[in-house]
Amino acid sequence: MQSDFFTVFIADLLDPQCRDTLFLEGEHGVFSVLPVVTVAKPWLGRHQIYSIFALPEQHRLRTPTLLTVKGIGRYRREGLMLQRLDHRPYGIGPGYYAVKVHLRTRLAWFILFRGLYGQLQDSRNWSLTYTLSSH
Repeated sequence: MQSDFFTVFIADLLDPQCRDTLFLEGEHGVFSVLPVVTVAKPWLGRHQIYSIFALPEQHRLRTPTLLTVKGIGRYRREGLMLQRLDHRPYGIGPGYYAVKVHLRTRLAWFILFRGLYGQLQDSRNWSLTYTLSSH
């Protein structure tokens, strides 16, 4: 019985997936965007598995956020590293801003050890889902 607890504890520590998406329900709508680019180069050091998303200027990420990588899992904002970029890389035009969403390093390595590198590399597998705040 105790080994089951440790197995679940270690799995949640290494791969803290979101199993309940009800926190996304909101009165202001739920939005989902695909990345403009995905980078998966963990051999370059920490924080080298990420996607860059283009969000409309009027949308702010102060609200619940969920990153989904098909075939790998769903991760709440608390388990991610989100960074608003001051510049607009990869041709992101006016009216939009760039957000870089990193998978945490230990999570990225756990995914790689499971043999899922190909799924991390494919931008079509990534999506960022969020709701708008009321302010």
